[in-house]
Parts: sequence; structure tokens; C-alpha cells
Amino acid sequence: MDGNQDMETAEETLEELPLDAKIAGWLIFCYAIMILLFGVILTVGLGHLNGYRSRPILFGLLTVTSDLGNGVYALLLGFATLAGGFGLIKGRKYGWWIMFVVSIYCILDGYHVQAIKGVCPTWWGLYVLSAITLWLLLRGKVYGIRFFR
Repeated sequence: MDGNQDMETAEETLEELPLDAKIAGWLIFCYAIMILLFGVILTVGLGHLNGYRSRPILFGLLTVTSDLGNGVYALLLGFATLAGGFGLIKGRKYGWWIMFVVSIYCILDGYHVQAIKGVCPTWWGLYVLSAITLWLLLRGKVYGIRFFR
């Protein structure tokens, strides 16, 4: 196979991708850009988290206690989400797996923070992440992932 055939199959894959997969990929990509901007704002010191500075991450194994730490954490999640969204747009299996792992992690971590801090606004984020995870499970066949036969 030469390089031209590889490019043709990549273009064909993108054209064969259903509309909902393209829309979901672009929405997740845009969401990742917002997370990255939030992370940059916190990291450079332009933004401050007033009441929620101290936050457990990795299921309570670590605690982030500064805006800089929260910014770096947001940047890491933003880059992972960006890679997942880009993979979903391109119709790649790695994008599905990255988004699945990131969304499951964020759901579990969000429930953990909810139990410790009692922060009500995180429920809406958890609902959205649950909807993304459900969509990923139901549309996994598009990306070559089969959980249900």
C-alpha cells in the first residue's frame, strides 16, 4: 500500500462516519478547548477558585491545594479530552478509548468530590459525562468497539 491509498481510506472513513459521531466529536473537541483555556487562566494566575481551592484528585490519593495545581490538573484533563475528541472526529478507535477512560474517571472522581465536599453544581457535569459515556457505549460499533453482540 502506498501513501495515496492510506489517505483515501482516511477520507473514506471520515465520510462514512455518522452525523451524530461527527457532532459529538466536535462538541467534545470544543469542550476540551474550554478546559484548556480554564487551565491556562488558573496556571498563569489570572483566575482564582475562591471556595474550592483544596480538592482531592485520583480518588483521594492526592490533594490539590492551589490555583496552580488546579490549573495543571485542568490542563492534563484538557489535553486528554482534546486527544479523545480529535480521535472521535477522525473516527479512530483510540479516540473512543481515551474519551471512555476520561469520562469514567471524571464521573467517579466527581462522585468522590461530591461525597467529600457536597458541591451541588457538579451534578450537572456528572449528568453530561454520564450522557457522553452512555453515547460512547451505544455508538461504540461506529469506532470498531463491540460490547454488545
